[in-house]
Amino acid sequence: MMAFPAEKQLFYSSSTHLWLAGTQHLSDAEARADEAVEMFQSAPPEQQRLGEMSLARTDLAMARLGRGDIDGAATQIHAVLGVSARRRTESVDRRIGHFSRQLALHPGAGSPAAIGLREVIIAHQERMPAQLPPGGSP
Repeated sequence: MMAFPAEKQLFYSSSTHLWLAGTQHLSDAEARADEAVEMFQSAPPEQQRLGEMSLARTDLAMARLGRGDIDGAATQIHAVLGVSARRRTESVDRRIGHFSRQLALHPGAGSPAAIGLREVIIAHQERMPAQLPPGGSP
């Protein structure tokens, strides 16, 4: 019952390392998240788990941000925002919000790359997800 696929185990491992913090955990988080993303991407399109891949990409972005690689983090966040624009989920939205708050506190927050990334995230957050019509028959 609790046998998760390897890519999901790697993604959970990356999240755990991020919470533990510290240089070594940051490095381990990046490695596990990168592995997870590669595995998610290598699955056939009809079997890809886009939400979980987005969460793994967000972990990868957090790890890269922690290393000071804003451009590397931006690459992952842009990919997440692309998926989220088509299929929005609360868990991904929360992670994007957490990333945005960490970016605002980052020493490089005033760089053009960081400012541009924050603007893209804010624009994404301000877009309302499509509402389903009320239940019942038309």
